[in-house]
Amino acid sequence: MKMIANSYIVAPGVLILAILLSSCSQQSTTSSKNKNLLVRLAVIEVDSLQIEPYNELLSEEIEASIRLEPGVITLYGVARKDAPQHVTLFETYADSSQYRSHLATPHFQKYKQGTLQMVKHLDLIQMQPILYHRKAELANVPSEDLYIRLIKIQLDSNAVENFDTLGNRVMLPGIRKEPGVLVMYAVAEKENPTRVSILEVYENITAYNKHIETPHYLRYKQEAKVLVKSIELIDVHPILLGSKPQR
Repeated sequence: MKMIANSYIVAPGVLILAILLSSCSQQSTTSSKNKNLLVRLAVIEVDSLQIEPYNELLSEEIEASIRLEPGVITLYGVARKDAPQHVTLFETYADSSQYRSHLATPHFQKYKQGTLQMVKHLDLIQMQPILYHRKAELANVPSEDLYIRLIKIQLDSNAVENFDTLGNRVMLPGIRKEPGVLVMYAVAEKENPTRVSILEVYENITAYNKHIETPHYLRYKQEAKVLVKSIELIDVHPILLGSKPQR
């Protein structure tokens, strides 16, 4: 997997930053076929009185990781709009050795030590990718325009394989053609793959409204009904969306 560019989007009120190593016009797609990836969710509860300094330290750590570490593929940091002390971080590393190297970096250690008294609770959950699609246009959209959702799904115990197939054969080909869908990242817990988390990033609310009227979404929604036991839709805002397009 050859990295060709770094980009990241910051929270509202801060300029979008992009560090281009070469052309970033291509799109990025990853699926569960890549067995070397190390993927996890960091589910964090921050002291409600320290949200702003925590977000500053996390943003600094994400920016440095994406810019300096070839093996850090995504660090998508988002917080609930209705409860910004609840933070979710979608972490993707090229492999386990790159993850271990990341933990030893000065920028990660600064974040870790600096937030020890800010974090009230932390769950680190090992995940496996179902699908990942990212458009290079992510680096060019003002963060205040983005519409972002975090979706939590509980699948039927016999539906894991069918859900994966539905995502990759129906949803993925469709969203590749939708300019307004900037990120679609679906991951499942390794120890319990019936528990799925999806990060959706749209150019704006208009792009989302167009998405839910597309034939591939309507087919996906209809066929997923028999696979899904429960679903939670959470509106989130970006702390910082850091990622690299990859071949």
